[in-house]
Amino acid sequence: MNADINSIGFIFSCFPPITMGGVERYLLYLSDCLTKKGFSSIILTRYYPPLPKKEKHANYTLYRIGLSPFPKVYRRYMSGFQDFLGDHFTYSFLGFYEAIKLLEKIDIVHPQLGGEYDVFLGMKLASKLKKPLIITVHGKFGHEPEDILPSEKLLRILKQADFVIVNRKTSYDFLINQNITKLIMMENPIPTYRYKKPENLENFNKASNGKIRVLFIGRLTYRRGAHIAVHSFIQAAKKNSDIILWIIGDGPLKSPLIKFIEKEGLCKRVVFFGKQFDIRRFLWGSDIFLAPSPIDNFPSLSLREAMAAGLPIIATDVGETRDLIEHNGNGIIVPLESAKIAEAILALTSNEKLRRRLSESARKYAEEKFDISSYCSTLLKIYRSIK
Repeated sequence: MNADINSIGFIFSCFPPITMGGVERYLLYLSDCLTKKGFSSIILTRYYPPLPKKEKHANYTLYRIGLSPFPKVYRRYMSGFQDFLGDHFTYSFLGFYEAIKLLEKIDIVHPQLGGEYDVFLGMKLASKLKKPLIITVHGKFGHEPEDILPSEKLLRILKQADFVIVNRKTSYDFLINQNITKLIMMENPIPTYRYKKPENLENFNKASNGKIRVLFIGRLTYRRGAHIAVHSFIQAAKKNSDIILWIIGDGPLKSPLIKFIEKEGLCKRVVFFGKQFDIRRFLWGSDIFLAPSPIDNFPSLSLREAMAAGLPIIATDVGETRDLIEHNGNGIIVPLESAKIAEAILALTSNEKLRRRLSESARKYAEEKFDISSYCSTLLKIYRSIK
């Protein structure tokens, strides 16, 4: 271990038990990997009463710092902090000074760009503490309708950062065109060894009564394609009585989807499990994974986790998903049509040999491309190069 680098300070506005999305799991995976390599991790997030303000875990220490609930109209009086605000909350002055005290002994400030306020806080802390600033961009920058167009202030911070990490090629190309040169593309990793399917799945097999289990994981929104997953499954289920749908996640579409399923008379064949912090047992207990997003959500961490678990994938033909899934190689790519997705479900349901082949290919691809060990080694090289 480099004697000059011992501790990393991560910043991300939401964290379990409030949310458990892809960025949150990424930070958990990364802190675990860093711990194994002899580093310590501190994660700063928003404070939500009545949660504790400090949590000590085996691989990281979590601190929840203060928020400002002031309406946006009044925030212009909060010198400096009005530049990067969400619609409702931002980090307060008290939270800022809390963060200075908590991170004074860290060696690298590493905010995750989910919301701009995380990067703004990271920039302020790095400047105050005289520490290097590394920013990881989660999401897609660009000019397409579903893209994020960063503000001029955010672009200035990205240019000032010691290094910027992006997890998709479109963001890389966009930022290069903005003259941000201290830049690298690193796809979000997963600990693939943790997702290898165990041999004993007796409990799941009993629960499903031998039926084929189709799995959807994601927030129940139009953006994530929850409605497409349900509509596609309904069409397939009417032609094959041996398939069931498992849904992991919660969101605004849950109630209307339940009503639709009830109307179709298929309540007993669709199970809502809600939010789950550990999705492995659901991956291991499933036979097919649906990734039916209508927009480019790549890189989806749950899709990568499904591949690492050896699940046959059915994904819609959107954006950079084509770079991840090879049609009939490690998954199936289909047009964004419920009827076509239903056809793919039925095709996989009736062909165990095809499911097994896609499963093996998906697992092999994940081990070669997504493993966190090589990602962590590259990240440590970046840390050492700027320290």
